[in-house]
Amino acid sequence: MIILPRRRRLFTGIQSWADWDEKKESGLASDDTFVCLMENLSAGGNEVGQGGGLTGADLVLTQSGNIAGLSGGRRQMDGADDFFAMTTAALDTLISNPSERWTIVVKGTDIQTDAVNNNFLASFRNAGNTENIALRVDSANKLGHLYDQDGAGQDFLLTTDAMGTTTEYYTMIWADGTEKVRLGYATLKPTKWSDFAANDRKEVANAAFTGDFSGETWDGTNHIGTGPNGAGIGCMVFKLDYVILSKLSFIDNSA
Repeated sequence: MIILPRRRRLFTGIQSWADWDEKKESGLASDDTFVCLMENLSAGGNEVGQGGGLTGADLVLTQSGNIAGLSGGRRQMDGADDFFAMTTAALDTLISNPSERWTIVVKGTDIQTDAVNNNFLASFRNAGNTENIALRVDSANKLGHLYDQDGAGQDFLLTTDAMGTTTEYYTMIWADGTEKVRLGYATLKPTKWSDFAANDRKEVANAAFTGDFSGETWDGTNHIGTGPNGAGIGCMVFKLDYVILSKLSFIDNSA
């Protein structure tokens, strides 16, 4: 009997969220996951990510407001008119997938809202304003969301504790296809629900909000660093590390 050598498993270079070193987009980017690290040294420059099954213009975060170039691995958002825009097709591919699973990550530091308005780390919605996903920060620097699914009524939540204004955070909102949509912030990379301190996480109140956006079209405004209005009210002051949108749920809700 001839024993053939076992074929070695080819290493693709793609890591899990838990193992990713956050140094290269290619380490995490896949057909399921879009990753865009801040890399452009030029003021007013766009950013181009990798993965998510996207191509061409759908990989681009298009800047507005003449965002400062890369410094210390981040880009400074000025809170006046700086933001990035994503395409409708990118959101349709990554969030409206039939698995009802998705994750949005915005990693940044020195997150500082103003004393009056809610500002936004990310805001996605359709033209009819019946589908909304947003990571917002209130006037007390508490993380929350503005969430609506199928026009069932917007759901507003805020964490109990506020984020520090000189700290680096992973801010996340996600759906696992089973539980209700959840959000949270953490200083160390979270991979499970218990990694978020009890006062730094929330679950949506509406039992119907399980993250099912299958078949929806995100043809409204899709922004990073501001709300649906773009420049002006809603713009956030912070330093942006990276943005991730995935068809996968990065967080284990049962642990």
